[in-house]
Amino acid sequence: MGVKLKAPAFTSIEAANAGPGRDITHKRKIIYVAFVPLTERIEREWYIEFLLSEGHAVEYWNLSPALDGLVGGAGVKSADYVRFFHSLAAFDAALSLPENHGAVCVMLMGYGERFVPVYRIVSKYDCKMVYVAWGYQPEGAAKIWKGRVAILANPLKLMQRLFFKARAVAFKRLGWVKPYEAVFSPAPRIVAAKFDTKKIVAVNSSDYDLFTEAAPLPEAELVPGYAVFLDNFMPYQSDLAFLDRGKVEAGQYFRTMNRLFDLVEKKYGVPVVIAGHPKANYRPEQFGGRKLFYGKTAALVKYCDFVVSHHSSSVSFAVLGRKSVIFAYTQEMKDLYWYDQVTTIRETADYLGMSIYNADKIHTEADVDRAPVDEARYQRYQDEYLAVSGPQRISTRDIFYSEMTSLLGQP
Repeated sequence: MGVKLKAPAFTSIEAANAGPGRDITHKRKIIYVAFVPLTERIEREWYIEFLLSEGHAVEYWNLSPALDGLVGGAGVKSADYVRFFHSLAAFDAALSLPENHGAVCVMLMGYGERFVPVYRIVSKYDCKMVYVAWGYQPEGAAKIWKGRVAILANPLKLMQRLFFKARAVAFKRLGWVKPYEAVFSPAPRIVAAKFDTKKIVAVNSSDYDLFTEAAPLPEAELVPGYAVFLDNFMPYQSDLAFLDRGKVEAGQYFRTMNRLFDLVEKKYGVPVVIAGHPKANYRPEQFGGRKLFYGKTAALVKYCDFVVSHHSSSVSFAVLGRKSVIFAYTQEMKDLYWYDQVTTIRETADYLGMSIYNADKIHTEADVDRAPVDEARYQRYQDEYLAVSGPQRISTRDIFYSEMTSLLGQP
């Protein structure tokens, strides 16, 4: 569903950052290493705009063409500091240039699976890695054990996963992959258990700050009184294709979800609008002509009546706004992803005390209902995954900026 974009040609810090009137006062680079195209939301939520405004040399290195061939989508932003890489060899060569020595690399991909070679390349050079660990959701024993059973039942998949895991562990033990200089997270307890990092920086999630600042959409775009579906690009997820997990059939998926939306709209008397995934570029008819929005999820959820969702980190907005959520999956999703995505949906629904349905088994209005918000459960979710304990007097952006400037100043 992506669109092909021509990669801008530049090789130097000056060419990458010399936008109109841009004053580069800090020469060491901040490089965002990503596998998704740049969007206005990413530029805003990952503080790229702010870093640029403060005179920092920032580049956004998009490895998506090398990893999955996707270099576009709805809301993709063209900027003079974006670089595309169609091979990891080209990425390696670029990072080796003298102008990139001492750079701070903000890793927009976790360590593991197909991203281990990316981390290995960054670790070869005089670069510092940081990571922002937010978007966590409840994970119970059921998901862990179902995952183990499913992998054991598929010898080829088992061998693949063992290879990925062994490679990741070996590279760490051999010192071929460096630890992070810092990991930013609203869940420091989880970070301490899962990450190899020199420092843990406790911050509110970007969703927390974004939700707090979100203003309602103009009524010309959307009239109050609506439900919002949190799209997660289910029919076209490149990660699932890479892991040979299979894909849901797009036509059947949209028919099932649109039937569910029809019933929800009829029962509750409000339209369902779509908060599109940043990689998506849907045609309006795929969601039955419903209104599609990109990069506006926080505002959509903050002012909605209730939410419909699969597995999405944007459920955090529903938690912060104390919005009821109808969780749903399709039969094909259950058949393909029963031990991870569908189990995650169920565990999140159980954690919040919300309703969950197989959308293929919903045929009448009476078959679907939304549970009332349980304040205690929602507050627990917020405390565990979204916000640091106690009032955070300094914004996440300012904490991030302080740490980044400190790293840039280190020898």
